[in-house]
Amino acid sequence: MINHHYPNPYLYRGIVQVEPFINAHYADSIELNNIVDEAYFSK
Repeated sequence: MINHHYPNPYLYRGIVQVEPFINAHYADSIELNNIVDEAYFSK
């Protein structure tokens, strides 16, 4: 198994990028797939 370590800026960028999406759709049913797509993360 390959263990990838990403620097903190990668994680921070994804979180900052997905926050506006969550704020804009908080009343909707947001699925994990939507969040990871916005943040460019994998499940």
